[in-house]
Amino acid sequence: MIKFESRGEVALELRCRHANSDLHSGNYGGIVPNSIWTLVRLLGTMKNADGEITIDGLRDDITPPLEEELVAVERLFVDVDAVRRDLDLTGPDARTERPAPIASACASARR
Repeated sequence: MIKFESRGEVALELRCRHANSDLHSGNYGGIVPNSIWTLVRLLGTMKNADGEITIDGLRDDITPPLEEELVAVERLFVDVDAVRRDLDLTGPDARTERPAPIASACASARR
């Protein structure tokens, strides 16, 4: 079996603790920070408005693609409009236009 992936996978676990025990916001709201909102703000910093991941060090250990991998990626075709229609999407995740071809982006990352 040959498997080719164009995206990687990253897993992480986030924990947030503000107090030494569970507290109800009805009793402590405004005094104790709400852990959920702290996590929401944290998640909001992990990707910028252009859809780029902003986590420091995330790309540090990425091995640049081989030339034959870049060629294979350039041959991939995705009808973005058809995918959006099939999935009833109203718009893109962040970018308003399709980013540069994957291989071009990978090649510039190797420099």
